[in-house]
Amino acid sequence: MAQVKVSEALRAFLHARKTPANADLIDRWGAQMETQVNVAAGDGEPVADKRFVWSNGTDTWHAIRIPKNANSEPSWDDYNLSYSLTEHAEGIGMTGWDWHAGCSRWLAFDFDSLTGHAKGVGISDEDLEKVKRAAMLPEYVEVRRSTGGGGIHLYVYFDPSGIPCENHTVHAALARCILGMMSSECNFDFASQIDCCGGVMWVWHRKMTVENQGLALIKPATKTLSAADLPANWRDHIEVVTRKRAKVRVNGVADSDLDPFEVLVSSRKLIPLDESHKAQIEALVRSRYTTLWIADHHLLQTHTWALKELLEGPEGKELGLVGILETTSPGNHPDAPNCFLFPYAQRCMARLPLLSRRLRSGNLETGRRRMDNLLFQPSPRPSHRCEDARRHRRRGKAWQLHLQDS
Repeated sequence: MAQVKVSEALRAFLHARKTPANADLIDRWGAQMETQVNVAAGDGEPVADKRFVWSNGTDTWHAIRIPKNANSEPSWDDYNLSYSLTEHAEGIGMTGWDWHAGCSRWLAFDFDSLTGHAKGVGISDEDLEKVKRAAMLPEYVEVRRSTGGGGIHLYVYFDPSGIPCENHTVHAALARCILGMMSSECNFDFASQIDCCGGVMWVWHRKMTVENQGLALIKPATKTLSAADLPANWRDHIEVVTRKRAKVRVNGVADSDLDPFEVLVSSRKLIPLDESHKAQIEALVRSRYTTLWIADHHLLQTHTWALKELLEGPEGKELGLVGILETTSPGNHPDAPNCFLFPYAQRCMARLPLLSRRLRSGNLETGRRRMDNLLFQPSPRPSHRCEDARRHRRRGKAWQLHLQDS
């Protein structure tokens, strides 16, 4: 066969296999994108001491990965392809990481059906439908059928400048962060259902057919994300994807306090975020103080001055917040959060105990104190007294505050 470079062969092969379902994905391909080419064994036998290489005595074919050393310092030199993709290619996909520019252009997540997969792979049709319903909510999430048509692929696209990611590990950390954002926004645990997070997503595969509608678009994304939309600590997920930690670390919690902190977090009843919680988070994010929603621990980290200014300002009144907060922090370091909060629910709308924990000189101290009102608690009717709220059996949503000295 005539000698042709891998990049040229891949471009020609993919563009010849465009369908209405995958045309937009194929148009995003280029040799600068992290790419995986899987090949079928066919009539070949595995070549000894070589991974993913087969030979039938006449031809030899192999899988292709672009670039090399993706998890450290990526590089790749184009070369002549010695076999026919038409005869041997089984699937071609991308991760969304632009290794040449060092940034992520998009991310995708794979949720596969149990049908047609090996034991232990995939989720039930009922759970798959729940994933699809939840994913229809965020405007930045695109929903497609999987290559075989039975599963779901979710895509999240970034602005043209992309998100700086120097290697695949950082790209995977970004994917984990985005999945947490989606889970919080939708009140749905996407992570427990995930089949593939930030990995290769096929843009062409042999199992795609007109009948199974592989990669067909279900819901387009109407918004792209930028670096400004991401939490400031998104790179903390690197320690998790490299298996150094099970969950993202909450900055400010000393090593000696990690065990009691984990006990505290695990003892909390998970209160889903409602629209009131989300509105308060958005208001705090707009403040001049660093505010982070940490999905791994289902808590909000911010500064006490951010809480005080919101509570006492016009935006707090618009949100219907009640309560008082005094802080000894001078607020000189707005970029250093000094407290964290858990979503909290109570029937009574006021004068409830507030459990606080302080970090003093590296030691976690626990205590209870009474406050005039439960902080950050929207009231259905500000004039109602506690007894009125009980009588109407309103369930208030609030936050439980934990302090970190700064």
